[in-house]
Amino acid sequence: SLLRTFIVAPSRKQYLDSLVDLLRDVSGCSSVGIRVSSTNDWVPYGASVGFDKGFMASECWLQLGEDDCVCTRVADGKPAAADVPCMTPDGAFRCENIPRFLDELPDQERLRFRGLCMQSGFLSLAVMPVKCRGAALGVVHLADEAEGRIPPKVMEFLETINPLIGEAVHRFNIEDELRTLSSQLSLAEEQERKR
Repeated sequence: SLLRTFIVAPSRKQYLDSLVDLLRDVSGCSSVGIRVSSTNDWVPYGASVGFDKGFMASECWLQLGEDDCVCTRVADGKPAAADVPCMTPDGAFRCENIPRFLDELPDQERLRFRGLCMQSGFLSLAVMPVKCRGAALGVVHLADEAEGRIPPKVMEFLETINPLIGEAVHRFNIEDELRTLSSQLSLAEEQERKR
């Protein structure tokens, strides 16, 4: 299904919209989002399903290096010391009960978590980096109101398909760049003709 979605999707937006539905089905989580890096180190959601409007309004536009959140740390590949117990070998963050996890942290470390996932009623949380050829392209964000919704086996499976997601996002990025360059070239040629 993931490969079929990649082949038939005519745009990044349609691919990401199909992908969040597929990841929700595979993971069983109520809410799934995909943040895609953009210019100026912003990591907005390219697509999401299940998150309410208040959550999206607050969380959609995070910036690497500015907002200290598990999403930005995973995207940057720079986990905090407090993140380490929940980190997988592939650099994803997976927690079965966010309130309990935060309660066990020292006050200073707890401040490194913005807490909106918990305030929104999510107990289970996973954030997986999306990479291609070593470059960080964004993150997959999974959340659910129930405890333990993202067991290790599900996380391992998601991490095995993650390179395919990275390749697809990379392809759409290249296509966007080519369209932009083609438009710029056409504009330059038109201006040259007018001279």
